[in-house]
Amino acid sequence: VRIPLNFEFPEIRELYNYQQSLWIGSQAQGCYFINGELKTGSTVNQLPLAASGIGCFTTDPSNQLWIGTRGNGLARYNPSKNELVVAEHNPYDSRSPGKNFVLSLFTDRQGLIWCGLSGSGVAKYDPLKYQFKSISNEPLRSNSLYDNMVFSIYKCKDGAYYVGTQNKGIAAWDRNTNSFFPYTESS
Repeated sequence: VRIPLNFEFPEIRELYNYQQSLWIGSQAQGCYFINGELKTGSTVNQLPLAASGIGCFTTDPSNQLWIGTRGNGLARYNPSKNELVVAEHNPYDSRSPGKNFVLSLFTDRQGLIWCGLSGSGVAKYDPLKYQFKSISNEPLRSNSLYDNMVFSIYKCKDGAYYVGTQNKGIAAWDRNTNSFFPYTESS
């Protein structure tokens, strides 16, 4: 769908630069993009995703765009084929994402896509296996993820990983053991 540049965008949640285009994730009305330089006469395009909010974007080593939606799962856009594939939670398939509400995305050096989910912790997408694996709070395990609302996933220059959560703050994440340690001022 092409929209004139004087279009009044709905509430904007996320901006992302991808293949010399500005990608715009709205709070509740989908995904837009503007190709090339942003100027008078530019065309605003809308990606044909279900009408929902967009929470985040990332790219993978194959230069595909991953779009985290606010209720309709995780979308992967392949620009060379103009193909959009959506992965949604299936309660009968443990290899699907844990929830459809994606709060954050992160691509690691191996090309794995890590999703911070609303109420379901972290989901790892392995492109070689074409499946998701969830990491969430396990009350009987002391070093499990403390909070299943993961708003941010971050890797420091020194290789340390952290997750930012809604209710329990920041936790250091040992990806080898999937153990989480609360970050405090004395850490």
